[in-house]
Amino acid sequence: MNNEDKIELLYDYILSIRNGDGSYELFKSHETEIHQLEAIDLFILFERLLKTDQPKDILPYLDKLIHVFSQGLTEKKRIYPEGILSFLHRENEAMILKLNNIQSLLHVGLKDINPSILLPLFIELQIFNTHYQKLQNVMFPHLEKADERLKGLKIMWTLQDQTKTYLKTIISRLPLVKQLDTELIIKFGDYFFAAFGLIQKEELILFQVALDLLSAEVLNIIEQQMSDFEPCFIAALPKTKAVFNLNTDFLYSSETGHLNYEQLTLVLNALPLDITLIDQDDKVIYFNTAVERLFPRSSAVIGRDVRNCHPAESVYVVEEILSAFKNKSRQEATFYIHMKEKYILIRYIALWNHNNNYRGCLEITQEISKIQALKGDRRLLDWN
Repeated sequence: MNNEDKIELLYDYILSIRNGDGSYELFKSHETEIHQLEAIDLFILFERLLKTDQPKDILPYLDKLIHVFSQGLTEKKRIYPEGILSFLHRENEAMILKLNNIQSLLHVGLKDINPSILLPLFIELQIFNTHYQKLQNVMFPHLEKADERLKGLKIMWTLQDQTKTYLKTIISRLPLVKQLDTELIIKFGDYFFAAFGLIQKEELILFQVALDLLSAEVLNIIEQQMSDFEPCFIAALPKTKAVFNLNTDFLYSSETGHLNYEQLTLVLNALPLDITLIDQDDKVIYFNTAVERLFPRSSAVIGRDVRNCHPAESVYVVEEILSAFKNKSRQEATFYIHMKEKYILIRYIALWNHNNNYRGCLEITQEISKIQALKGDRRLLDWN
């Protein structure tokens, strides 16, 4: 059986699962191609599904599919070479230990456990959100560049967001109860199933595809870029920076002044703002490295379509904003959100040159809670 025939048969199988046929007879009729499935085949299949379905539409039957495919994928799983994949694998192992520890407490007796004992354990698990950020901001962009068929990464992003939401709900509910109720216990189940499931999908699918598509050189670059992020429950990666050629002779010149490369870089990074620039083709071409960035960025996103920098559920809004900018019905879009103790203002501004040509979009993100809290005056002589 050639690969195209295998993909067609597997696609028919998935459509049958989506339509509610999970029978043993269906499985037996596709057993050969199911056993032959490779990790990359799943992304090819998901690419086809995403032409008609949103990621959230695939989630209800996704784990049933992974369960069916897991035996064959497990048999084909390879050991990771020393480097970034083994590092991410160790983070997963450390997370599994944390999850198992909480589950062992719950198994002792659900009704007898004091919720206050569980709260710090679940709060600690939020550290693992950084693991998801590394994948979204570094691994995913490199995989997209390696193979444009990897649109199924949107499904994994959606799963990560769903898992974080389950955890956030548990953390918000635990302080409100004196003993565990049915609703909270169900939330525990949802979270553990999602968290363990994500680890399985990374190990059997994502990392195996990375081994197939990414060279040792690219994996090394990914390691360098991920070293900017905090580790999750294990020792940190050594801090390293990729070497690239700087144009130190660069000079910015205008009627309002002149800046060399160093001056311009210092100015952009000193601004108390996160700045990201998208060009006229909707590709990320620049971001500054402010001292305290509100949202993580990695140089892996340079050249990435801005749509792929957002969860699938919000992409339609991004497209609406870009369309409004390009047809000149809007010049700016403004949003403001609470994120823990921070209040964040987000502005998207359309860029047009003097010839009336659209040249892209500037995203400016600013923490404004301290600005809102200002009262009275502080004049220049009061600077101390």
